[in-house]
Amino acid sequence: PQLRAALLCVVLLCLTGSSLHKRASRAPPTPRVSTMHDSSFCRRVLWSPVLLLAMVSPPLATAKLDIAAATFPRGERVPQHHSSAALSSGATSPPTPSAELSSPWPYKCSAGVNATEIGELVDASGLVVVVTGADGHIGTEIVTSLALANATTVMVCRDPTSCESAKQAIEASLVDAPGTVGPISTSQVDLANFTSVAACAADIASRYDHVDVLLNNAGTISQTLSVDGLVLTLQVNHYGHALLTELLLPTLLSPSPTGRMPRVVNTASANAWGPFTDLDNQSLKYTSLEEIATSWSTNASALSDIAAYSTSKFLVIQYAYEMAQRYKSQLAVFSVSPGYARDVPVPPSDCLLGGLLFTPCPMSYMQGATPEVFASIMPGIEMASGAYFDFMTKINLKLGKFIQTNPNCSPQNLPGWLGVDGTDIMWTDEDRSQWYEIVQNLIGPYERGA
Repeated sequence: PQLRAALLCVVLLCLTGSSLHKRASRAPPTPRVSTMHDSSFCRRVLWSPVLLLAMVSPPLATAKLDIAAATFPRGERVPQHHSSAALSSGATSPPTPSAELSSPWPYKCSAGVNATEIGELVDASGLVVVVTGADGHIGTEIVTSLALANATTVMVCRDPTSCESAKQAIEASLVDAPGTVGPISTSQVDLANFTSVAACAADIASRYDHVDVLLNNAGTISQTLSVDGLVLTLQVNHYGHALLTELLLPTLLSPSPTGRMPRVVNTASANAWGPFTDLDNQSLKYTSLEEIATSWSTNASALSDIAAYSTSKFLVIQYAYEMAQRYKSQLAVFSVSPGYARDVPVPPSDCLLGGLLFTPCPMSYMQGATPEVFASIMPGIEMASGAYFDFMTKINLKLGKFIQTNPNCSPQNLPGWLGVDGTDIMWTDEDRSQWYEIVQNLIGPYERGA
């Protein structure tokens, strides 16, 4: 009955959309952006049965991480020095990262793998991992999984009281965890204040002689201005993390007992489309990259909340890729999308209409933390430095389970800037290099202690 009702809705929506389209075509055309490559409403709806059938299909595989099972039997952890060849599922050469990563990805993740499973499988002993926004929903799941992997984790939060409460809650939840649980400490930072960022970096550097992973996870949506005169969304999501990364570089590049190349992992978003998610605001067409760092970043009314958020996450991905190119032999840099997550996953029945309209179904925070944990501690992925990971999920209506649309945990192509005509405008290497220098100039005085 659900399927028949859904198909009836498809037909009605398609007919309604066609009628509206014909009426609209009589009026002068208005520039509009579509987030789909095909902007025809009717065609989009006609694809819905395909999506629905995919959603009610059986699960793709068991919900486990499948990594060199022949070499490492179940119950035995994968060490950090494990070679990329042993992690391979048959590919003889790992992919070379690029803006369009098309080489075969040598690793396998079965459908439904989550952050906890990675934490239980991978041995992160000896790794020091710094996580911003660690007292948030996905942040606490990240820290929990890292502790399960026996990593030394530094929770970096804006509110020290909230941070300590989250730390105690995580430690209490791990009392009965099997094996050794890694130690957890805290540090304070306000990413909307460059002076606070500098103090946080100094605090971490004074306590640890090396940092193996910096996970820039914190984020916000706010169009107010910071004490530094920048739009909060852009400063917290991008500029503040860029400064923290630069200030911690000496500690990141210090020799680690694990011998592993250090990593920087940046939380981006599937909404990293750039500002043209403001569909009707044609004034957002910038004339230069400098304009993003000036008028857009210092004017609270220049962008809407969602446009500023999308822009910040788009810039995070581009900046991460460029940084990876500049530190090729020294530092692995990744950006990841946690997907659409919430504390309680939505029941399958509530996702029916959303699925028909191509709206992603929310998943748990533990699943949202998966790409962050994967990029932070999974051994042997350094060769893909610069890559963007997006493990977006969909709902399985028949079994009421979440399964991954990208079950191989493989890197995705870098997103394009959504143009006013609805097409992706891909940034060039020159664009990324120029933006990197613009950000360096913006945060430069604080790097030098001014």
